[in-house]
Amino acid sequence: MRPLIVLALVSSVFHIGTSAPFEKRAQCASQLSLAASIANRLMSHWYNPLLGSFNSGSLWTDANTIEDAHNLMLAAGTDTYAILDFSKIGIEGAMASTIIWEIQVDGSNDDTLWLVLTMWKIADYLQARGRDASGYLKSASELYDLVAAQWDTTNCGGGVWWSTAKTYKNAITNELFLYTSANGYLRTGQASYLENARKEWAWLNQTGMRNNKGLYNDGLDFNTCANNGQTEWTYNQGVVASGLAALSVATGDKSLLDVAEVTLDAVFSQMTQGGILRESCDDAAAGGAQCDHDQQIFKASLFAQSSLKNSGIN
Repeated sequence: MRPLIVLALVSSVFHIGTSAPFEKRAQCASQLSLAASIANRLMSHWYNPLLGSFNSGSLWTDANTIEDAHNLMLAAGTDTYAILDFSKIGIEGAMASTIIWEIQVDGSNDDTLWLVLTMWKIADYLQARGRDASGYLKSASELYDLVAAQWDTTNCGGGVWWSTAKTYKNAITNELFLYTSANGYLRTGQASYLENARKEWAWLNQTGMRNNKGLYNDGLDFNTCANNGQTEWTYNQGVVASGLAALSVATGDKSLLDVAEVTLDAVFSQMTQGGILRESCDDAAAGGAQCDHDQQIFKASLFAQSSLKNSGIN
């Protein structure tokens, strides 16, 4: 079982956009128990304390897993996985060095924004225990600013680049920028976050990345700025929903929730087979294609982000 499955099981018990203590929901007790058993397994089978990372993981999957573990500790009121504060990501977060982060993310803007979410979650955990979280909050700001500086109007009229190579504008990076911007405003009240969230959604909404089925394709053609027609990954549909929910809370515009529902409805009507959610690469049961390491965990991210969307407006 992949580590990020924990994300789908845990995230629904929290509210987004706040550093206040989270409220547990009674109906989630069984989820917490299951999440704890999975977290225990991934820590014993995949986590390498000598390297401070998960075996067979990558930067963005480690970031999500560490975020999930802190979500779980917040929900359960435990410190079971506090060793992750001494993971490579945890140590670098406490150091809050822009230079170190630039080396670590290596120009990958989507990885950078996943790390923003991780830094915020570690900070929530520490603050809930009366401990200093300033390093992680500073890291979140530094990481966010790295991507905010990648906003570009010379190609396709706006958006942030997938990487500092500046060759592609894709859905996931811009959806994450929407979500972290709106969430950043809810957390800090800083107007610049809200300005970026509004700007991002105004651009993303008119790009045509969402097709006539209501689903987001992978990104834009560099030369024509048209929808490139590439894969409709499940997590692209979930992240935009959580971003729109956070922006709705920030602005009071409930019509954004209707927009999010169109995409989520399309997921379950068009991306399922026999009631099972499937990626386009998932044909292993029939002896066909198999999703790679990243693609295997996209569905977990979809469910987590969908849960965040619902938690944010509940």
